[in-house]
Amino acid sequence: MSTEHRLERLERTVRRQRVLIGTLLAGVAVALLGGMQDLPVTELSLRKLIIVDDRGRERIVLEGGTKEPGVATLAHLDDQGIPRIFAGTFPGGTASMTLADRLGQGRLVAGTYPGGSASMVCASNGEAIRMAAGTRADGSVQLSLYDIKGGVAWEETSPAPPQPPAAPRGPVDRP
Repeated sequence: MSTEHRLERLERTVRRQRVLIGTLLAGVAVALLGGMQDLPVTELSLRKLIIVDDRGRERIVLEGGTKEPGVATLAHLDDQGIPRIFAGTFPGGTASMTLADRLGQGRLVAGTYPGGSASMVCASNGEAIRMAAGTRADGSVQLSLYDIKGGVAWEETSPAPPQPPAAPRGPVDRP
């Protein structure tokens, strides 16, 4: 057998082995990827998630403490990138939601506060407050309407509801 013949035979063997190894690697990759589809994703941890539309523009942004510690926010942006719906929780227990107009100005703001109160504010152009309503920690309710210059046009506050009597302290005499 000549050297040239042996080299040709060796080259054919190497080509067959390359094809076989490539086929085996492809099979292993398919098996691994197919097996991964059956694994349920039970948790995803991240600090920021941005959802984009079909043009790559940010439409929903979720953040957890990326700009300020203890703050978690969710913003819905319109097709111009202007935040129109914004919700957040803040250190100390405050939570709020703002609905904005097409210019990004807050028009409706609602929030709850750590002391037990809650409020809702409606604003006109330029974010001038026109109406505010809220409940206080003592259970009373306040409603305020404002004139175009920001002065109080009408306001009413309900009395706090009666508090239940305090539980007796110390031993109780029984007949």
